[in-house]
Amino acid sequence: MNRQPQRPGFPVPGEGSVCRNDRGQEHPLIAPARDEELVRVQSWLQEHDDLPELIGDAVEDAIFYILDGWRTHRFDFDDDKVDSDERRSLGTKLQFHVIENLHLVKMRHPDTRIADVGVEIKGTIRDNWAIPKEGQCGVTLLIQIDTAAGHQRSSLMRTHRAWLRDGANNDGKRGVASNALHEFSVPLYDWHRLRPNPLKLLSTGQLAEVFGSESQEYRLFWLFRYLPSVVVPRAVVLTVGANKFDPLRRVRALRPRLKDAGFALICGQWKAQRKLAADLGHDLTGAAWVAVPWEQILGHGELSDQVIRQIQGLHDSKSYYARLDADRGRPL
Repeated sequence: MNRQPQRPGFPVPGEGSVCRNDRGQEHPLIAPARDEELVRVQSWLQEHDDLPELIGDAVEDAIFYILDGWRTHRFDFDDDKVDSDERRSLGTKLQFHVIENLHLVKMRHPDTRIADVGVEIKGTIRDNWAIPKEGQCGVTLLIQIDTAAGHQRSSLMRTHRAWLRDGANNDGKRGVASNALHEFSVPLYDWHRLRPNPLKLLSTGQLAEVFGSESQEYRLFWLFRYLPSVVVPRAVVLTVGANKFDPLRRVRALRPRLKDAGFALICGQWKAQRKLAADLGHDLTGAAWVAVPWEQILGHGELSDQVIRQIQGLHDSKSYYARLDADRGRPL
């Protein structure tokens, strides 16, 4: 077997060559199709038909967390008010949300285990990833995010030292050689659109209402009234709720009032509601919400009946109205 040097843009060593990583370990290079561990991880991930949505939801949650919209009134990740350190932190925040959405266990190193294989999770808003010394030669989930275009894609790769760039940064991390990325990564899915941040659709006056000094119920009600048939991710509800006590419960309590206004408020937390929303063209992955005209949830057979029972069975309207009016002191 031959040990071959590599440089970005030059041919990289392939199967039959030896990789020696920065930890002093040597092993032969194996093509992805014959890498049993990588294939196991790939199979497990691709069993999730909604993998693009699950990872997309994790990306959105990580972005909302960094923007901290309630405190900063920032709703655009590409805004000049978002500094470079915050942008770089996206990959770290993303790890936690991906692990949560895929119901995995967070570890120190590697980041998690999938199909009994250690897996690193790396995200980037550029065209490459920073692979640390301890991540060399391990199976890595590579997530690429284009915030300006509003989409993301992901692939798997065993990030062998032989397939990384020779130049390391100050932390000893190395980028993936472009030729190796092209030849030895395994795409999981192509570019998949992120849901737009609905807060960016509000006018200045509407933002003032939604982030005003009125009660939580009042502001959440107007959030959905101003954005009919627009998906509102859970992170947006938490942002508007200002991390106060159980804003998601407050949203559920809005259903009777929104029904009086002619809207059905449905949530992706429930399978039937998620299915009906998908039939209407709305992606409610990650327990997102959408307020649709009430007539749109009719005419879907048993699915309509199930959703209506769920919506109307969750709250007693009279007691809700009494409490809401008492809390707010004035009608909506």
